[in-house]
Amino acid sequence: MKSISIFKTAGFRVAQFLCIYCTGRMMKWIYTALGILVFLFSGQVNGQDKGQNPQLDRYYDKCRKFIKANQLDSARYYAGLALQMAKAENRSKDEARSLLYLAQSSYTIAPREGLYIYLSARNSGLQSGEKAVVFRASLTIGAIYRRESKFDSTRFHYNECIKIANELITENRTPENLKRLGMVYNNYGAYYTDVGEFSKAAWYLVETEKVGRELKDTGMMLRAAINVGAIYSELGSPENKLSTGYTAKMFLQKAKSYYFLARELIRPEDERNRPHVLNNIGVVYQNLGKYDSAIYFLSQALELYKKTGNIPSECSCNYSLGSAIYKTGKLDVAAAHFDQAIAIAEKNDLKTCLMSALSNKGQYLTETNRLDEAEKVLKRAMDIKNSMGNFKENYLLYEKFYILYEKKQDYKKAFEYYKKFVYARDSVASVEHLNILEDLEVRYESEKKDEKISELGLEKQLLLEKTRVRDAQLRLRNFLISGLLLFLAMGAALVWFWIQRNRMRQQQKASDLEHRLLRARMNPHFLFNGLNTIQKHYEEGDTESAGKFMADFSKFLRLILLKTGETKHSLADEIEFTQLYASLEQRKYPDRIFFETRIAPEVETDTWTIPSLLLQPLVENAIWHGILPTNRPGHIVLDVREDDKQHLLITLTDDGVGFKNSLIQKKAGHVSKALEMVHLRLGKSGKVAIDTLNPQTDGSTGTRITLLLTDEI
Repeated sequence: MKSISIFKTAGFRVAQFLCIYCTGRMMKWIYTALGILVFLFSGQVNGQDKGQNPQLDRYYDKCRKFIKANQLDSARYYAGLALQMAKAENRSKDEARSLLYLAQSSYTIAPREGLYIYLSARNSGLQSGEKAVVFRASLTIGAIYRRESKFDSTRFHYNECIKIANELITENRTPENLKRLGMVYNNYGAYYTDVGEFSKAAWYLVETEKVGRELKDTGMMLRAAINVGAIYSELGSPENKLSTGYTAKMFLQKAKSYYFLARELIRPEDERNRPHVLNNIGVVYQNLGKYDSAIYFLSQALELYKKTGNIPSECSCNYSLGSAIYKTGKLDVAAAHFDQAIAIAEKNDLKTCLMSALSNKGQYLTETNRLDEAEKVLKRAMDIKNSMGNFKENYLLYEKFYILYEKKQDYKKAFEYYKKFVYARDSVASVEHLNILEDLEVRYESEKKDEKISELGLEKQLLLEKTRVRDAQLRLRNFLISGLLLFLAMGAALVWFWIQRNRMRQQQKASDLEHRLLRARMNPHFLFNGLNTIQKHYEEGDTESAGKFMADFSKFLRLILLKTGETKHSLADEIEFTQLYASLEQRKYPDRIFFETRIAPEVETDTWTIPSLLLQPLVENAIWHGILPTNRPGHIVLDVREDDKQHLLITLTDDGVGFKNSLIQKKAGHVSKALEMVHLRLGKSGKVAIDTLNPQTDGSTGTRITLLLTDEI
């Protein structure tokens, strides 16, 4: 260490000086002894002057190993041994490092004790000049205060981290120091997301992503993706007044995409982030109203939090899971999670978690008409909120008080809390929420202008030195620009004419396709068979079946006429239409056709949009050219799911004569009109594949048609 060499060299020089300049043998020996004492004492001025201690290094290695393996008790044990040795040998810097390892291994087990140790590590690092320890401790302390909504303290510690990171980068621009700056930028982005200043949050997260890209650090890019997802999650949450309906859903879908991206970025060294990502996905599904999916992901996150011993996150996940379960009507199960969150928060002094859990429990008690208990619980939540200061979720608590007093028929208090609720809700909304991209664009344009101004300055200096050449260059440039502009104008005109002509062709093609589709749907054979079926039921005296068939038949014809003019509709509408057609065919051939629909739980049929009347022609082909020619019962399965890239995958499988056999039976050169129309309607947004299945004993093979929609059309 530098301090060691400086002090020892100084001691040696003092001893040498005394030896040289002393006169007399006795005095020379006396002063030589004094010089040696100065040399020895100089090694004790600072604990770090003693050099490296191999035993301490072994303790630190064990701490890192056990923290990474989440064996926190073992990590605490070795951190304690390191701290005792550092104190005994007066090693101030090693004392700061030991305190940091002790804090890292203690916080998830005992949050309040861990916070105090982090504060001690920071103070010890400041005294010993160990900047890396101060940075790490302050970064974690700021994150803890952020969760507790102590935002002034959060900013203080994050600003301290930015100052230290910039100082370290100035001293030595290493990947490690750049990573420190990226870490604090990422945390600041999360902080500004919490307080609702989304443009500032976006700025810091963009800077984080830049640092991560420069370092090729997937962990940093992962954390940036998580926090960008948090921005969109906040914008789409029910608490955001400005984002409602379609806008809110769009923001939540973007949040889900970023969280799924974050899940893909997780590497073994970033595994501790997995429960946070799963928790965030669950919250997004909860805001989307997909409560079963929310419960699935939140339950996974909760189990991981329990395994890792992350007490604060376990507390917040419990009340989030309880809120999702509450929406499904299982009030007692939800209450159990609220109580669990309350118990954890009380034991570990987690005020924000405690307030949220009490607020949710108060809502549960109100719903179950235990109004006096609900009032006590909500008042306790309000006391905690007042002790923490005002923040953006206040109005949710006011709303619960308003509902409570309305149920108690105390209309005066109900009116007072309703006014507070409206005022707080309106103050949360900010036009800034909807201008994030605009702010970023302005910032980037400003950077581009600064760069352009700098370039122009350099050009100006060069032109001043070459005045004579400049005039010739300007004339040549003007001539070239004029020719280029003329060429571009002609090119643009040609492109415009080509686009207009191509657009007219596409419109004509689409119109022809719609007419062909309508004629195909209004197939005379289908109409006559349907009418014959109705007539048959009436002749047999089965008027009830005839009436039901006639109702569904007329509904089917009406939908054909309505949807032929539409270019697209939701996947749910398409599946309903296809099932209606299949049911009509099944009733005409009750013992011959069996149709089944399978929809994976992750598919949001109301969100996906596909071309209208896309699947029915394929089902019709499967029945008339696949199943009926076999003269035996046949099965058709429609399977809908999402692949690993979240593309829509639709598979239609039948066990009929098979695609190749069907072509042999038709006339030579025949082209399937249904498949032709499917190809045209999908265009570049999807792919179609046809596979022949394994041969059957009777010579039939079966067919599988796969549609891959690479984007929501």
